[in-house]
Amino acid sequence: MGELDQVLFHYGFSKVHCEPVNQKENNDQLPWFEEEIDCDLKWSFALNSPNPKTVFIMGGREGSAAREALRHKSMDKVVMCDIDQEVVDFCKKHLTANHEAFRNMKLNLVINDAKAELEERDEKFDIIVGDLADLVEGGPCYQLYTKSFDENILKPKLRDNGIFVTQAGLAGVFTHKEVFSSIYNTIKQVFKCHVPSFADTWGWVIASD
Repeated sequence: MGELDQVLFHYGFSKVHCEPVNQKENNDQLPWFEEEIDCDLKWSFALNSPNPKTVFIMGGREGSAAREALRHKSMDKVVMCDIDQEVVDFCKKHLTANHEAFRNMKLNLVINDAKAELEERDEKFDIIVGDLADLVEGGPCYQLYTKSFDENILKPKLRDNGIFVTQAGLAGVFTHKEVFSSIYNTIKQVFKCHVPSFADTWGWVIASD
């Protein structure tokens, strides 16, 4: 392939952005990015519980959170549940950094609403990750940021001493009031222990009992 024009793909609920690139000059690795790409290494903070064996990822889209979970040798099962089939398929095909994760036999990829999937499952998890779109009132993920969801659906699906970690939007000194503070204030009403990121470009919150 030659040079590609800049393209913005609209798939389902999300967008995927492709920068102009010459594949031959970049060893056939395209720099595919999501609309809002997070520093996926942050998820590893949540994976520091003793020998975590099971993880449920709400969202996950491009597979980076699953990739980081699967780095842990103790891991037996990673469930990634995303509602957007087209975005997941697109990333599986084009995001070479995560090809190995998507092929991993320990990954259980489910296309479904994360709320419905958690409600239907009988099993509990060592870690639940919220790798979701932003908190937008009326948006596709809005219900997954509510106190009712955290208290009645998410928390009961954690094992004893299980960990919940979620992305929480912009967390800068001047931007934290947009969504970060709301997400953090909701979580601390449900969990006894809660640790937010501080003055971070992109925020996250870790919680547990």
